[in-house]
Amino acid sequence: MLKPQPNDTIELQTLDASDLIYRTRVEDVTDHALLVAAPIQRGHVVPISVGTELQLSYIRDSMGKQGRYTALGVVARRYVDRLPILQIDVSQPWERIQERDFVRVDVLLAAKYSRVLDGKPEGSRTGQVTNISGGGVLLVTDQPLAVGERVWLAFKVDDTLLETLGSVRRVEAVPDAGYGSGVAFENIDDKSRQVIIQFVFKRQLELKRKGLVGQRR
Repeated sequence: MLKPQPNDTIELQTLDASDLIYRTRVEDVTDHALLVAAPIQRGHVVPISVGTELQLSYIRDSMGKQGRYTALGVVARRYVDRLPILQIDVSQPWERIQERDFVRVDVLLAAKYSRVLDGKPEGSRTGQVTNISGGGVLLVTDQPLAVGERVWLAFKVDDTLLETLGSVRRVEAVPDAGYGSGVAFENIDDKSRQVIIQFVFKRQLELKRKGLVGQRR
C-alpha cells in the first residue's frame, strides 16, 4: 500500500499564491481520506480552511518502496477538539516522484569552497552549485577537484546560509564552464538538510507545473 500510515510525517503545500509548506503528522487513514493534526506554527494552529487544495507529500523508507510519494487533496472538514484535526480527501492515487534517497533538481547558486587538508579548510575559492539534493550537490569550479577529496562548502538556499563538509564522488568536464564535481554531504545537520529538501520539493513542483520534468538523477 502506497498511502501514508498513522504517525507518519506528512507535508501539506497550499496550491495558491502563497505556496506554503507545512509539516504535520498523520493521525488516521481511510480508503480515500487522511486525518492529520492541524499544523502549528509559533504556538498557534495554522488556519487552513475547508476547501483548500493541497499537494500532499510523505517519505517512505521501507525496503523496496523507498522514495517520496505525493498526491493531491482538499480539506473536507476541520475537527476542533483537544487536538485540532483536518480531514483531507485524497483526489488522486499516490505517486512516487523519486527513485533515489533524495530528489535532485537543477539550480544556479553561488558557492564558496575550500579544500580540506589535514582536517582543516585551506583557502577559499568561488564556484557554482548547479544541481542539488538532500544528499549533495554538483559543484562547478574552474579547477578540477580529485575523487575522494574532502571540501568545505558554503552556499545560500533562499535566505539561509548553509555550511557543510563534503566528499567528492565524481568529476567531469563541463563544456565552457570548467569542471563539475559530485559532492556528497558528510556532516550536514538535520535542520540544514530539511531546508534543502523543502527547497528541492518546492522547485520540483514548480517544474512539474511548467511541464519541465526532465531532471537529472
